[in-house]
Amino acid sequence: MNIDTEQSPAIRLAKFGVSRLLASGFVLVLAVAATASLPVAAQTYSVIFSFPGGTDGAFPYGSVTRSHTGVIYGSTYNTDGANGGTGFGVAYAVSDLTGEEHVEQVFQGPPNDGGNPKGGTIHYHGLYSTTTTGGSSTNCKGGCGVVWTHNFVENNGDPSSFDKILYNFTGQDGDGSAPVGDMARDVLYNLYGVTTYGGDTQCSAQGCGVLYKVTLSGVETILHIFSGPDGEFPRAGLTLCKQCSTTNEHVYGTTASGGGANAGTVFSFELNGDFFTTLYQFKGGADGSEPEGSVLPDEAGNLYGITLNGGGSTNCPGGCGTVYKITPEGQETVLYAFTGGADGAHPRGTIALDSSNNVYGATTDGGTGTIGNGVIFEVSPSGTETVIHTFAGGTDGANPFGGIVMDDFGNVYGTTVYGGDMSCGTKGCGVVFEAATKSSNKVHPDSTVLR
Repeated sequence: MNIDTEQSPAIRLAKFGVSRLLASGFVLVLAVAATASLPVAAQTYSVIFSFPGGTDGAFPYGSVTRSHTGVIYGSTYNTDGANGGTGFGVAYAVSDLTGEEHVEQVFQGPPNDGGNPKGGTIHYHGLYSTTTTGGSSTNCKGGCGVVWTHNFVENNGDPSSFDKILYNFTGQDGDGSAPVGDMARDVLYNLYGVTTYGGDTQCSAQGCGVLYKVTLSGVETILHIFSGPDGEFPRAGLTLCKQCSTTNEHVYGTTASGGGANAGTVFSFELNGDFFTTLYQFKGGADGSEPEGSVLPDEAGNLYGITLNGGGSTNCPGGCGTVYKITPEGQETVLYAFTGGADGAHPRGTIALDSSNNVYGATTDGGTGTIGNGVIFEVSPSGTETVIHTFAGGTDGANPFGGIVMDDFGNVYGTTVYGGDMSCGTKGCGVVFEAATKSSNKVHPDSTVLR
């Protein structure tokens, strides 16, 4: 996923750019007053867009990407077939200035297209991402998933050049199935990601998951097949780091289970050396378990991340989750253990890290009520948590699954699976949101790596 920095600290103009406006059909009217100061952070919290279901999409599970022009890209898991959609989801663009949505792609499902995306989107001269189902393979019910790309302009007048499947997962002969999370992109534009299933079948009949590479010409290479002791069932995206090694680039990720205690792992893979390393195995309990979030490095090479469960609280079965730090020597420290009350419960998805190593993220549950609708949080290096926003449900949004991204000015962006427009039923169709933090203009460079 890309989180581009703002190119102009004074004003944010042309949210979709002239070429994007013409290509997408948007009409924007801007009244902007120039100023020499940095942009003022957004109000504490605002809903940028509420999904109405139907062909506009519903239930966004994945993370978002924000371009330097202020366009938020992402995908929805569904299109609410009962209200006119295909049921396989859409890829969308939303202006954070006007709140207008443009549907970039409507997924058609198997056998000729992907379906039901849960991953984040890379924005670079087009869009790149995955879908968990769909594709041409019949080895998985509903398809084994695809890697797809979307161009913003036609190639030589060919309408079919807008959308292209780069790779169809097969789920057999060591290949993966059900790709999830954010892919990472290297300087040669190769894409790296994980699948939850496929590969080694000793974990389950569906397989333990794989780490893969796909070129822009659609050639796939399996880099690692998870087998259980080294982790299994990865459910979060990858982070590429150029500064984390004196030799080669590495990608970092997590598996939701596996390892010695079957509580999940943190791993790295050296891109040029083809070397896989299990950096940490979670022990469960107070230590944390089931990491379903990304990891980010600081300048000293420490990794920061979240676990869905564990932490020691008895308010949630299996614990309410943690925020953790792992040193380059493999020493883990739990910075904060969620209690399941107003502080939130079950963090997942992408996180952000500012220049002071404060960690920002979102929890799926907790906040207010019996179970809660989730919160946006900040955890300091000393372990102090601050709740930035508590989701109220309804039009406010509820239950973020994809985590958050941060811009240059300390604003965070993300989605909730439910809440917003209630056209999809009693829970709502989901929203795109923006919230301000206290870290204005202090984003750590590694929070903007190409992932």
